Amino acid sequence: MIDKRRALFFLIFISCLVFFIGGVYGFVIEEEKNLQNADSRSFFPEFERVNENFLFDKDSQETFFGAEYKGYIIEFEDKSIVRYKLDLEEEVKENQKYIEESFFLNPKRIYLQVSGVSSEKIDTEVEKYKLVLESKSERIKNKILFKVGDG
Repeated sequence: MIDKRRALFFLIFISCLVFFIGGVYGFVIEEEKNLQNADSRSFFPEFERVNENFLFDKDSQETFFGAEYKGYIIEFEDKSIVRYKLDLEEEVKENQKYIEESFFLNPKRIYLQVSGVSSEKIDTEVEKYKLVLESKSERIKNKILFKVGDG
């Protein structure tokens, strides 16, 4: 009796596995087809792309011209200045909460009071970060210009 149950369980398990793998395989094939057709479709369904710089609005029958192609968009890995400032403000709130809730001789509390980021230091820290980002982007720009041959 146990062998029949095991055989039935094994058969059901294999059937489910085959069904699942077939479904995933079919989904992957469908996604590949969608990606292959992505170049031919417009990513804005309300517009129809006529050529590289020309969009046609299907609803209002208006035409829009895009900007001339001037180069590449480069996305840096560093945080934006706004994100950095928000992170600093959050850190100040957490530090303040820890200072208020901890024992006055706690070493971490003393460290945060002496060298932690305070609300008065946020603007200067953001300015320092802004200068670092500007110099970094200038270095990267110069490297790119050197490699392209324009600099």
